[in-house]
Parts: sequence; C-alpha cells; structure tokens
Amino acid sequence: MTEAANTPAKGTAPADGFDDAFCDPTVKLRGPGVGARRFFLFGASIAATAYAAWLMTDVLAADQLTIMEMVVVAFFTINFAWISLSFFTGIVGLVLRGLKLDAITLKRLKPIVRKGRLRSKNVVVIPVYNEDPNRVFAGLRASYESLAATGELDAFHFFVLSDTRDPDIWIAEEMAWAKACSDLNARGKIFFRRRAENTERKSGNLKEFCETYAANYDHMIVFDADSVMSGEAMVNMAYLMENNPDAGIIQSPPQPTGRQTLFARILQFISRVHGPTMSAGLSFWCMGSSNYWGHNAIIRTKAFIECCGLPVLSGKPPMGGHILSHDFVEAAFMRKAGWRCWLIPQLEGSWEELPPNLIDFAIR
Repeated sequence: MTEAANTPAKGTAPADGFDDAFCDPTVKLRGPGVGARRFFLFGASIAATAYAAWLMTDVLAADQLTIMEMVVVAFFTINFAWISLSFFTGIVGLVLRGLKLDAITLKRLKPIVRKGRLRSKNVVVIPVYNEDPNRVFAGLRASYESLAATGELDAFHFFVLSDTRDPDIWIAEEMAWAKACSDLNARGKIFFRRRAENTERKSGNLKEFCETYAANYDHMIVFDADSVMSGEAMVNMAYLMENNPDAGIIQSPPQPTGRQTLFARILQFISRVHGPTMSAGLSFWCMGSSNYWGHNAIIRTKAFIECCGLPVLSGKPPMGGHILSHDFVEAAFMRKAGWRCWLIPQLEGSWEELPPNLIDFAIR
C-alpha cells in the first residue's frame, strides 16, 4: 500500500456524538403519514396496473387466451407496474414542486439556514481506478475551493483512494496530488492513498479506508471520480447529519453535466427537466428508507462500519462472489439496523458525469 506523506493518525480519535437536545429543530427530517403516502402511491399504481392488464387480456382473449398470449400479458403487467409507479411518483413530485412544498415535511419549502458552525469532523473520499488524474483533481480542486469559500474548510479533509493498476497513471496521480497540495496550500488537508491489491473493488477500497481512518471522522462524503459538489452542498449535508442523529445516509440528487456527445447531452437535458421532479416524488414516499446511489452522499461513519460489511455470496459470479451493486445493499443494511436513509431533493450543487455513449453506458 502506498500512502502519501502527512496522512492523519490511524483511527486514534473516536467519532463524536451529537446530543439531540442541541440539534436545530428547523432542519429536522420528519414528516407525517408515511404509511398513507405509500398506500396512495402503491394503491394508485396497483389499480392502474390491474386495469391495464384487464384491458390487455380483454383484447387478446377475443377467442381464447393461448399460452403465448398469457406470457405476453404477464410481461406486459410487470412492465406496466414499473412504469405506473414511476408515473405516479412523478405526478406527486410535480405537485410538490408546483406548490413549493417540502417532500418530507409537506410544509412550505425553505432553504437550509445554518445556525452556527459545524461541530463535526468530515472527510470527502474519492475512490479512483485507472481514471484520468487531470479530471479527478480538477473536480477535487473545484470542490475544495468552493468549500474554502464557505469558511468551513477546517471541518473537512479530502482523501483520494487509488486502486489504479497502471503504473503510469499511478505516478500521474501522485504528481497531480502533490501539485494540488502545493497550489491550494492544502498539505494536511488533501491526502492520497493507494492500495497494493484492489480486493473487492470500490466497496473494498472504502472498507479498507474505514478500517484505517474512519474513526477520525464523524461523516464521510463519497464521491465518484467524476463527482463535483459545491461547498454549500457539502456543508449543508454535514449540518443535516449533525442535527439528525438517527440519519445514517443523506443522499443528494446529482445532476449530470460536462459531456458534449449527443447521447450524453440528451440524457443531461432529460435529467435536468425531470430529475428534480422524480427526486421530490421519491423522497415523498420513501421518506427515511430512501436509497443510496453510491456517490454524492454523506454517510455516518460509525453506522457504516457497524452495519455495512458486505458478505461474499456462495457460488460463482455473477450470482456469487463479491457484491457489485454494493450501494443498494449498504442502504438496506443501514436501514435494517435502524438508521434512516434520506434523499433530499433541495440539496443543489451536486454534479456527476455520464458515460459519453450507449456502449459505455451499458457497461456502467
């Protein structure tokens, strides 16, 4: 393992707890009627799906349903159920945004107003694997400089966690790290770490970081190699975690940006138009059981270490071995242990990049 100089001590400082009595009540993540919300969404989706399936069956059963027609109806019903749930989620999100209501509290939507400075210790972790170092550190610089402008830089460290196998890229990563530290006067703030073996891929990279350093921090913000976040977004996420002691994960809705191909620009446009609406709808009915998308989210390190160890499945890949879609599973483990997972639609200033073409998109 390669670790750059001046890395912090390994796990010497236990994470701080935050007494609920000192929490800011204006940013409490609470809302009424979670059961009623889900009953409405799923009830409407099931009713629409049942009606559509009945219509399809009626059309195909002019004489008598064959086995093939039954198969068609079955696949149609499954597909329509998914579309129906997304449709009603979008309708709810559209209403919430039109009325300017908070998807969680159902009160008038208000910006997050922080009362005091951050008390927590936070780390931004950026796992990379054979990525373009110039792109990675350009995003890091933008996020770092934006964070510095908030006046809360002292509450954060940055870690680039390299799993790179190509020695030329690895050397370029270390050079880019050294240059960023020099240009930003950030020695002791930005760290670089490379594993000798990339066991368990990204989830293993984060696991080893947590085992070594996470006890120094209350929360970690997970980036992808192409992630960028504004300083305000990162500080607001940390503030929400401080003031919601039962929150294990808070997910921001990242907006895709930065690509110039026709394929990517179409997806960027679509996401910009309907993404906030769908995020509001999802937050409305998921509430504290929302998903984790693997990046652009803040995680309570203590909860993550205790709850989110991934098992190795029996059998051969792809059905066995190490879990690849680890983010979904980690959110489920977190929720099972009693921690809440929130999607906050109004957390703006969160971006990612999409694959530039259909082939790369399918691979991802």
